[in-house]
Amino acid sequence: MRVSFVLALLALIFSGGCANPLVTGYTGQSMPALAEDAPVLVVGADVRNPVAMAKFVDAMDRARGDRSLLGTSTAVAARPLRDKTAADAARQLGADAVFYTYEYVTSTIERSTSFEHSRDRKGNVDVSEQTDDTTRHWYEYQASFFGPPTGQ
Repeated sequence: MRVSFVLALLALIFSGGCANPLVTGYTGQSMPALAEDAPVLVVGADVRNPVAMAKFVDAMDRARGDRSLLGTSTAVAARPLRDKTAADAARQLGADAVFYTYEYVTSTIERSTSFEHSRDRKGNVDVSEQTDDTTRHWYEYQASFFGPPTGQ
């Protein structure tokens, strides 16, 4: 688990984080992309919320019985990948339903330091240092993408 998190984190950092991480981490078959405004069934839940997870499991069981699973995705991100991101990924992959869970993994602190140089009238150099810390909260997402209900 730790190794996969670190690898996913490094992949996200080096990719610049621009692409949809749920598409980048996708494994499975892709269908033709859906229209940008096509409706997508989205069901998401926080793994640590037992009530939400019970509803999620029920919905996922129904989907497995009614729909064909196209594929799955795993992503680690420090930005929200909730419903809109999941729906956008589904449309790109040609799925009209996506079920995802998310779970807090860890936090990191990113430190950036800048230096400012100035000279006084005598030519002496004064250096001032500015340090900024940014805390990022990382979540792991697991998503399952489904095609239309069977019989449609």
